[in-house]
Parts: sequence; C-alpha cells; structure tokens
Amino acid sequence: MPKLTRFQTSFEFGEISPRLQARVDLAAYGKATKTMDNCYAFIHGGATKRRGTLFIGPLFNEAQAGRFIPFVYSNTRTFMLVFNGGKLEFLRQQQFVEASPGIRYQLTVPYTEAELPYVQYAQSGNTMYLVHPNHKPKLLQRITDANWTLTDIPFTYNAVSDVTFSNAFITFKVINGSNKFNVGDKFVITTTAGAITSIVGPTLGGGTPAANGQISGVASMPGSTTTETWTITCTQRTDARQEWSVVGSVSGSPAAYWKTGNYPQTVSFFEQRLFFGGSTQFPQHIWGSGAGDYLNFTVGNRDNDGVIVQIAGNDYNALTHLVSARSLMPLTSSTEFSMSGPSNYAISGISSNIIKDHTRNGSNHVKPLRIGKEVVFLQRDAKKVRAISYSVTEDANIAPDITLFAEHLTRKAKFTDMAFAADPDYIAWFVRADGALCSLTLSREQDSLTAWAQHHTDGGFESVGTVPDDTADSVYFIVRRTIDGVQRRYVEYFDYIDNGTTTDTCFSDSAVIYDGTATTSITGLDHLEGKTVTAIADGVVVPDMVVLGGSVELEYEASYVTLGLPYTATIELLDPEFGDSSQSTAASAKAVEDIVVEFQDTVGANVNGVVIPFRRLGDPLDTNIAPYSGKKSIKGLGWRSPNNILITSTTPTPFTVLGVVIKALVN
Repeated sequence: MPKLTRFQTSFEFGEISPRLQARVDLAAYGKATKTMDNCYAFIHGGATKRRGTLFIGPLFNEAQAGRFIPFVYSNTRTFMLVFNGGKLEFLRQQQFVEASPGIRYQLTVPYTEAELPYVQYAQSGNTMYLVHPNHKPKLLQRITDANWTLTDIPFTYNAVSDVTFSNAFITFKVINGSNKFNVGDKFVITTTAGAITSIVGPTLGGGTPAANGQISGVASMPGSTTTETWTITCTQRTDARQEWSVVGSVSGSPAAYWKTGNYPQTVSFFEQRLFFGGSTQFPQHIWGSGAGDYLNFTVGNRDNDGVIVQIAGNDYNALTHLVSARSLMPLTSSTEFSMSGPSNYAISGISSNIIKDHTRNGSNHVKPLRIGKEVVFLQRDAKKVRAISYSVTEDANIAPDITLFAEHLTRKAKFTDMAFAADPDYIAWFVRADGALCSLTLSREQDSLTAWAQHHTDGGFESVGTVPDDTADSVYFIVRRTIDGVQRRYVEYFDYIDNGTTTDTCFSDSAVIYDGTATTSITGLDHLEGKTVTAIADGVVVPDMVVLGGSVELEYEASYVTLGLPYTATIELLDPEFGDSSQSTAASAKAVEDIVVEFQDTVGANVNGVVIPFRRLGDPLDTNIAPYSGKKSIKGLGWRSPNNILITSTTPTPFTVLGVVIKALVN
C-alpha cells in the first residue's frame, strides 16, 4: 500500500463544473477546485478571501433597482453614476456628491427601471453620450463636481449641394446651376400633416441671383405626420463645395432616420468619429459622424463627412453593441462583425468600408468589457461569456467560450451585469440573476488563466461598477438586503483601501468602521437593524452581536472597530488524483494522512472543521493574532471516498492559501 504525495500549487482554473470532476486526465484538474466561495484566485496561482463591502448609503428609491455607469474624466477625478428612480446621483471617492450638507446632488433622467439595463454610453473628456431606443440621444456634461447638465444632443445638420439630405421628416438635395449660390441664399419648405405644401426660394442673401439652381427631390419621409417649416440656408461657398444649414420648426429633430420610438440603441467612439448603431426601424444601420466633428452626421462627398452603413448578413443581425477595438466591432443578436476602411485605411464617408462577419454567437445587451487585448461579452442567452481576440493563423477574430470549464455557474441563473477591475487583482465581476456574484481572474499572459469563483452575501447583488481611484479600482455594488423584515437596497463597495495594516482590512459586508476615541458603544448601524454582526475591535475578533436601536455594545472599549455582516470563505478541493497519464487512482480508496497548507498573511482558518492554531507560543492572550505566513499541517483525516477537503475561514480576518500538499495511503 504505497504512500503517495500530491501537490496543488495553483488554483488558476478556479471552481470547475461538476461535469469535469471525473476528468482527472485534464491538466486543469490539478489546478482547480470543487468549490470556491467568497474567495478568488490570484493570477499568481494562490487564492484569497474577497474583501468585505463598506456601506455608503441607500438608493434614492429603494423600491426600484438601479444601474451604475462609470465616468472617468482623469486619473484623479472619477465618478460612478447611479441611475435609480428617475434620478441620477454621483459617487466620488466612495461618497455621494452633495448639493449641500446632507443633500445629495441629483439630476432628473427619463429612463424607467425597466429601461435602465439597456442604456448605453460613450464618453469623451467631460462629456458622455447616452442612448436608449425609446429616447432622444442625451448629452451628459460635467461642469463641476456638483454641477452637471443632461440635454438632448444638439446635432448639426448640413445639406450638401448635389448630395441628398434626409432625416426622419424630410428628404431633399440642392442642385447647383451655372452660377454658384451665395452664402445666405435660402429655401423654405413647409409641410402640413407630413405633406409638402410649399417650396419657396431662393431668398437671396449674397447679392447675385443663382442661375438654374434649384431644390430637388423634396419628399416627406415615411411615417412623418407633423407640420413643419424647414429653412435651408447656404453657409459655405467654394468652387468645390457648397454647404447648407438646415433648421426645422420641430425642436431637436433627430439625425437621419431617427424619430420617436426609433432612436439608436448603441454608441461608441472609433477613429475620431462618434458612431451610433441600430434602431427599431433600422436595426442593422450604423451612423458615423464627420471625422473630428462628433455632432455632424451629414453624408457628403468628402472623405471626412458622415458615414451610413447597413450590415448585410444571412441572419437577423439587430445591433446590440458597437465596440472600439482593433477595428470597430459591431456585435449583433446573431453575429460578431468587424468594420474597417478599405486596405486597412480609416473608415471613410466616401470609401467602400468593409464589414466582415467572424463568429456567430450573438451578444446580450450587457455592455462588453475590454480586458487586455480581448473584448469580453455575454452571449445572447447571458449564460456564456466569450472573449473576442484576433487570431493571426486564421486571420480573423475568434470568440472562445471562457465559461466552458465553469458552465454550472449559469445553469440556473444568467448574468445580468459585469465590470472589470484591473487593480489590485485583475478581476472581472459578474452579477447573477439570483443575487450571487461571480468573479473571473483572466490573464492570457499566464497560460490563459481563467479562474471562476462564486461570492454570496446576506441578500443579493444587483449591479456592479468599477472606476479607477487613488490606490486601487473602486468596485461598487447595489445590494438588496432584508432588514428588520423590509427589503432595502444599498450602495456598497469593496474595501480595497490600503491602510498599511492587514488586520484593519474589512472582511464583513455592509460594514462600517469606527475610528475615534475609545468607546464601548458603536452607533450609526440603522441599516443593519436586527442583524447579527461580526466585528474586530482593535485587531481582536469579538463575539457576534445583534444590532438594536442602530447600535451595539462592546465588552470593552476600543478605538478602531470594523463591524458588518459575516460571511464564510471556502476552498473545497477536488478528490485528489495521485496517478499520472498512464494510470489513475480515481477508483482507489485513499486514506489522507497529512495535509500541509501554505498560508500567507492569514489569521483564521479551518481544515475539515479542524481549527488551525495561528497564535504562537508565548503570545499574550489579550492581544490580537499577527497574520501568519507559512505552512500548517493537519493530520489523520482517514479513509474516505471521495476525499472532500474543505479549507474555510469563518472569522472577519484575512485568509490566503498559496498551495496544498496532500499525503495519502492509496489502496
């Protein structure tokens, strides 16, 4: 009966599907776990307990779900936009921006609770463009931290001589005669109930009458029923080109083809143009602005004029996203395309732009992520995550399924939101419809590392958003909790603040931190009324307490207290495999005699219920336990099949596992 040793030096495949738990032949088997809950893998291979969440405040309207959108103006000035209950509020450095002390700054927005998940955005400097198919495209602009404006986008419409101009209400073009029009010359078109009733002009503004110049092809666009007056005025006159401004009596008239109920649903910047894509009536159209002229969508006879392209495919290809990457990537409900100019030149207003279809998976409405060189998106059913990258060998984009080894995560509930935080641990966060949070450690530089894990809290996660901040990326959540029998919705964030002391880091949820004069009474806990909370007081774990009247009483005075909802971190290993590619021990009985766990900066841990002692001999019992780095051994788990080895942390203290050595007798 040989005594064999197995080393697990990495958790780089995270939690894998139960469908793979007999695949001892896979290299991933030796680097994965059966369960990883409230922990995630480092790109280096080890696994650590997730941080706790710190409480910021309730949503404006807690009866409705909310939505985060990041706004990044500079490295030092970032905001998280909070859409909820018809209002827009602003987070900066983990606090709500206030109009006055205690009063949050707000803007009114037109989006309903049901519309919020479908709002898409693109940002340039202090300006963000917001779109939704039911609303005119919006312009959000920051003036100061507590002074923002939200307006309809003031598009520029320029008719170009000998080029047809059209929008949702009217179509026409101006034809030059033998003499040029002059700046200031005008045509006036009147429509009644959508029908053309009068065309007058030109009204001379430049002095010399135009010879044989005329306005041609005047028609009301299909569906137009409004009464309007359109004034077309010559604004530019050269030997090569004449331009005309177009002013209609309908305020804020949309760009070409857009009208009520038919606005674009996606927006993106690419190659100095602003692109809009897809509307209800024109689901496969892409509209691009003039180069460097983001509000001008006039299609003309110059290379830098606006662009209108319709995707042609064999399937129904309603646009869901426009993604700026190596090329402009139109993602649709059935296919992933790329769009570029001819011969690798820029997309042009007059050239034959090239659209290629690459993969056929279809994308969901959740905004894709840019992670490294890849575009990560949710497949149409929101149960698979795919990563688009360029393959040199295939000379095409590929989009492999990166949930393949963890398909169980979305078997019963789909993903509803996602965000990526590059600092400190390079993690993509995914909110699931059942309130669970999933993490993905993704690094193609490290042997295509894809480590999935699950995270749970007392309640459920509903939205996630990330923005870069001073010491790390801020990861914000909207969390639904039941407090004192009432459903509440809170804004919280991961405690990634670097305070230089590991034991002061928060490892409880919806937590508050007291930092002040030594006291036994901790107040300000109304948001946790009736809940059992866990706490660390001056570095020492104290017995759990129940919040009553918004406060708790400690057994002794403390000056630094972290207090919140408890959670357990679990790493459950797969049944150990001691064989090689030619012979497996999967069917053999095993007696685990020794488990050696390599910890880093850990204070509390258990292995299969056995408490690991971290207090050193001679340490005073009335002081906190110093974080421990090194190996700990647990003896004699006995004969089991399978051998489910659970490494857990149940206290609000740091917990990191770098690797495990398992020694066993194999029959």
